[in-house]
Amino acid sequence: MCFHWADENKQLWHRLPLEVVESTLAAFNDGHLCANDACARLGIGRSRLYTLRTGWLAGGRHLPLAPSGGDHTAPWPDEAEAFLRASLATGAAPNFSLLADELDRRFAFKRSASNVRGHVRKHLSGLLREPLKRGPKPRRRWQRKGFGDLLQHDSSPHQWWPGEKLQILALTIDDATRFIVGAGFIEAETTFAHLAHVREIFLAHGLPNHFYTDGLSLFGHESRKAGDSDTLSQFQRALGCLGVTHLVAKDPQSKGKVERQFGFWQKRLPALFAMESVGGRQQANELLAAQIDWHHQNHVSRTTKLTPLQAVEKSMSEGCACWRPVPPPELLDLHLAIHHTRSVQKTGEISFLGRRWQITPSDARQVTIVQQPGRFRVISSPPTPQAPQWPDILAEYRL
Repeated sequence: MCFHWADENKQLWHRLPLEVVESTLAAFNDGHLCANDACARLGIGRSRLYTLRTGWLAGGRHLPLAPSGGDHTAPWPDEAEAFLRASLATGAAPNFSLLADELDRRFAFKRSASNVRGHVRKHLSGLLREPLKRGPKPRRRWQRKGFGDLLQHDSSPHQWWPGEKLQILALTIDDATRFIVGAGFIEAETTFAHLAHVREIFLAHGLPNHFYTDGLSLFGHESRKAGDSDTLSQFQRALGCLGVTHLVAKDPQSKGKVERQFGFWQKRLPALFAMESVGGRQQANELLAAQIDWHHQNHVSRTTKLTPLQAVEKSMSEGCACWRPVPPPELLDLHLAIHHTRSVQKTGEISFLGRRWQITPSDARQVTIVQQPGRFRVISSPPTPQAPQWPDILAEYRL
């Protein structure tokens, strides 16, 4: 016989007298009642039935029922509650992973993202707007083995903090370790800005084997200037002369690691910048650097099962690091610049930026202009991977 109770969600000790529970367990244990009927009588599942029988037998065929649920957690610290309230009051969609990290970083109060989510929805539900939507399931992709073998690079125009126009974050990560080797908000989406970003990475770490970007015009053939005979883009030419192979992704999914990084930071930084009242590039870069340091030490990759810092240490201890020595900064400036080809006129002058410039007399019929922000130099021949040093400098001007 099956019994149907008016309130099946109540705990067993609220629904049934102790005598009924024990008699049902006795009948089940003695073979007079099947498991399905015993579960139906008690309104429980099979695993719970066998757990109850084990406890009943261990107690000498007696079962002291007691409530098992309830809120047994201690109250959260006042500073943690105040921080959550201030964060939710910004109006931004809550990122519970960010909030969990910030609770740990600011107050040494460690909780999982799911625990923070449950606490907010239980105690601070009045501050929530829309429920969070689950994102697409991540897709695993190929991965290099050594630290510095391949860098994935991209930039993201986004409303990172309030302003009249979008701000641009340039980001470069190591493919093998997920270590962010370069990150910063740049003034504009220009070749100069990206070359300066790359220069800082090379000086800090060395030269990687490969550099991976998308196929946008800034990194492709469309970045060449009119009249240039160079068949490579400025970006490709600069990397090639330094012995770094430039790879172009066929689609966004091909460089998914850096794309996921942008998704990760887009869900965190705008909310964090709102908390800290960030309104400028310098303040944003300072806070970004602190967040990345924390990320390197605490964020465990679902694929590697390591933090970026642990993955770097493992790669280096196993002898898999691929970074190569970097040339002196002055030699980097030769390559990480915009190069233009110009013909030398009979008067010993060249045309550039809408005017004529005098250069040192030479036998060269064509010269190369090495342009950097605020100045340019004229050299007798372009550098090559086989001859990467500075050629003769025929002129130098500041703009």
